[in-house]
Amino acid sequence: MKKWPRTDLVEVLRAVVFRYLKTDVTNLKTGKSSSFDIIQCANWVNIVALDKDENLILVKQYRAGSDDITLETAAGAIERGEEPLAAAKRELEEETGYKSDDWSDLGVVDVNPAFMTNQCYFFLARSCTPSGQINFDPMEDVEVEIFKIDDVKNKIKKGVISHSLSSLALLRFFTL
Repeated sequence: MKKWPRTDLVEVLRAVVFRYLKTDVTNLKTGKSSSFDIIQCANWVNIVALDKDENLILVKQYRAGSDDITLETAAGAIERGEEPLAAAKRELEEETGYKSDDWSDLGVVDVNPAFMTNQCYFFLARSCTPSGQINFDPMEDVEVEIFKIDDVKNKIKKGVISHSLSSLALLRFFTL
C-alpha cells in the first residue's frame, strides 16, 4: 500500500490548543478525491505515577470538552523544543507536587491518526515523593488523589476513569 497524494493543505482555524486544517486526498485505487479534516495539536505526555507504597497518584479536574470532572493520570502538552521525558517530569510536578528519580518509558501512540497529527508519550514514575512545587496553569485546578492499584483497575472497569489516554497509560502499566 502507498500513501495517498495530498494537496491543498489549508488552515481553516487557528485556536488556542489546535489548528484546524483541510486537505484534499486522492485514493490511488479508485482515483477519487475528497476533502479531509485535520486537527494539529502539540504532542502530549501521560504519567503513571506510583508513590513509595506502590499506590497510584491520580488527578481530578474539570474538562470543558465533556463538561465534567474527570479522574486521570497527570498529563499535559509537550512544549516546543522540550523532550517528552522532561515534559513528563515537569507535568507531574506542576499538577501533583510529586517528583521521581525512577522513570521508565511506556511507549508512544498516535492519538487518532484518522484526523489528528499528534502523539502521546507514556511514562511510569516510581517511588514518587511530594517534594516538588505545584504550579497550575491559569485555567487549571487539580486535586490529587491516591489509590491502590486494584481500586484503579475497578475504576477503569466501571467507567469512573473514562479518559482514553489515561486508561491506555494505566493499562500499559498493568500489563508490564
